[in-house]
Amino acid sequence: DRTLFGQAIRTCEPVLAGNLADHADEFHDAGMLASQGFKSALVLPLLSHNRAIGALTVISKRKQAFGPPHLEAMEPLAEVLAFAFLAQQQHAALARFRTMETVAEMSVSLAADINSALQTIIGQGGLLQHQRPELGGEIDIIVRQAERIADLLDRMRRATNERLGEYSDASQSIPASPEAFAEEED
Repeated sequence: DRTLFGQAIRTCEPVLAGNLADHADEFHDAGMLASQGFKSALVLPLLSHNRAIGALTVISKRKQAFGPPHLEAMEPLAEVLAFAFLAQQQHAALARFRTMETVAEMSVSLAADINSALQTIIGQGGLLQHQRPELGGEIDIIVRQAERIADLLDRMRRATNERLGEYSDASQSIPASPEAFAEEED
């Protein structure tokens, strides 16, 4: 995938294309933009922890419309956009965590209620075996299945708690401001 956008992402360096037609054979997006009447482009990577997470592309219908002063002026915007992008991702992760937390609480509550009913079934099965020994085989099947369900509920509860922990860890890394984001980069 040879594009100006991809070049900025791969190298983590800005791409300045003074004449898009000159780059049309090498970069697909340069050819597409040139065919739409655009003459020049500036592509700035959005960096987080020295890794490109996206890119800001500025285009013009004038050749050589962008130079080093434009690059210098746009870099702070690219930093703010990188922060905003990450903040949006973190916000979405936090929303998923809250949803997962709610589902986990409901699951644990439901599992406790079901487990209580299962323990009653298991207990009653033991009493029935003493009262009606001729039904021992059938009652054993019921008790074993109730114990199996109780085990499945316990596994579900553990998996839910593990998954909740994963979401919790992801939601803890939300930077509070662009400044805090910049400090994390250092």
